[in-house]
Amino acid sequence: MGLGLATLNTIPALVGYLSSYQPGLIKYVLQHLLPPMIDRIGDPKRLARDRATQVLADFSLGASPHVALMAAFERDVKLKAFQHKSARVREQILAWLRLCNKQSSGFPVKRYVSFAVKLLEDSNEAVREAAKSVLAHLTTTSTPDTLEEISAELRRRNIRTSLVEAVLGKGGLVTPAKPGGLSLRPASREGFHEIPRPKTSLGHGSSSSESFGGIEFEKTASVPPVPILSVKFLDTEIQNMMPCFAGKEGEDNWMQREKAIQTLRGMVRANLEGYTAPFLAHLKNLMDGILKALHSLRTTLQMATTQLIIDLALTLRHRLDSWAELLLHNLLKLCQLTKKISSQAGYQAACVLVRYVTYQPRLFALLSAAMLDKNINLRIYAIGIIKILLESHLFTDGSERAADALVHLNRSLQPALGDASPKVRETAREVYWTYWHLHPSSADTLLSTIDPTTKK
Repeated sequence: MGLGLATLNTIPALVGYLSSYQPGLIKYVLQHLLPPMIDRIGDPKRLARDRATQVLADFSLGASPHVALMAAFERDVKLKAFQHKSARVREQILAWLRLCNKQSSGFPVKRYVSFAVKLLEDSNEAVREAAKSVLAHLTTTSTPDTLEEISAELRRRNIRTSLVEAVLGKGGLVTPAKPGGLSLRPASREGFHEIPRPKTSLGHGSSSSESFGGIEFEKTASVPPVPILSVKFLDTEIQNMMPCFAGKEGEDNWMQREKAIQTLRGMVRANLEGYTAPFLAHLKNLMDGILKALHSLRTTLQMATTQLIIDLALTLRHRLDSWAELLLHNLLKLCQLTKKISSQAGYQAACVLVRYVTYQPRLFALLSAAMLDKNINLRIYAIGIIKILLESHLFTDGSERAADALVHLNRSLQPALGDASPKVRETAREVYWTYWHLHPSSADTLLSTIDPTTKK
C-alpha cells in the first residue's frame, strides 16, 4: 500500500511538469495511467481510495487546457469508470465528480450529468445513494444550465417521483425559465416541457466547445402543445394539413405550411405515447412536404422545419432510422448555403439527428463525400457532424459495422487534416485524437500516410 500511495503522490507532479514542458507526451501518460487509476479509486482501503480520487481530480483539472486530451479523458471516465464492473468504483467516481465541481467552478460537470442520473437506477444501493447525494449537491452549487440538464435527464429516463424530489426538492422538475430566473413546478404527464436544443459554436469558430460524446443544449422559443386525443383526431389533423404541401410554395400557401409544421412540433412535444405507430405512418406521407418546407425561401418556415427535425430525432430516436439518410442528405444541402442562420440551423439539426438515430454506413458515406466538396461551409460543418457521429457511436466493438465506419472515417479525415480552411483542420485534429484514443493502431496508420507539413 505504501508503494501504491507513493506512486499516486507522484502523478500530479508528473502531469504538472508535462503540461508545462512536454504537453505532447501527456496523451501517452493518459493511455497507460488512467485505467489503473480508475481501478484504484475502488481500492478496499479508504486511504488509498480517497487519495486516488484526489489524484484523478488533479489529473482532470490539469488536462482541461488540452482539448484533445480532455476529450480522451472524458471518454475513458464515462466508459470505464461510470460503467465499471465494481460498484465501489462507480460509487467513488461520483465522489470524484463532486470533488471536481467543488475545486473548479469551470469544470464541465454538465457533460457527466447523464451518466450520474443513470446511476440513480444502479443495482447497488450504495451507488444509488451516492448518485442521489451528488446530484442533489449539484443542483445547489451548479449553474442554471446544469440544473436544467439534470431536470431534463430525469425526465428522459422517467425517474420515479420520490427520487426526483430527493434530487431537486419538493418543487419537482425544472421547466424552461423565462427571462429573470428559473421556475420550478411538478412534472405531469399532460404538462408540456421545453425540449433542449443543440448549441454549437461552429459558426464562430471550431466545435471544441461541444461536450464530448454529446451535444450541449440551449432553450429555443416554445410552440403550443397539441395533445393527440385519439387516432381519429390525428388522422383529421394530418389530412387537413396535406393540401398545403401540394405543388410549389407561393404567397398563398407558405403560411399554411408553417402552421402545419408548428402543429406537428406541438404533437411531438406534447405527447406521442400510445400514438407513435399511426404518427409514423402519417410521417411517411408527410416527408415530401417536410423537405419542401426545409428548402423554403422563407427563413421562418425553414427554421421551424429544422426544429421539427430536432424534435423528431429527440423523441423518435431509432424509430426515425428509415428517414435518417434522406434527412441528413437534405440538411447537408442546407449547410452549403451562404445564409448563416440557415446553414447553422441545418448543422444543428444534423448533429442531433446523427446523435440519436442508429448508426448506418450511408450516413458516414454522405459525410465523407461532403468532405471532398468544394463548398467550404459544407466541409466545416461536415467535419463537425463527423465528430458528433464518432463520439456518439464509438465503433469499438470490432464488428463489420465498426470496420466499415473506420474506413469512411479514414477517407474523411485524411483530406480534412490538410484542408485549406483552418476551421476544418482544427476540428479534424480533435476528431483524430478521439480516433487515436479509440483505435491507436488505425489512427497511427492514418497519420503515417499524411505529409510532414500537415502533421505539424
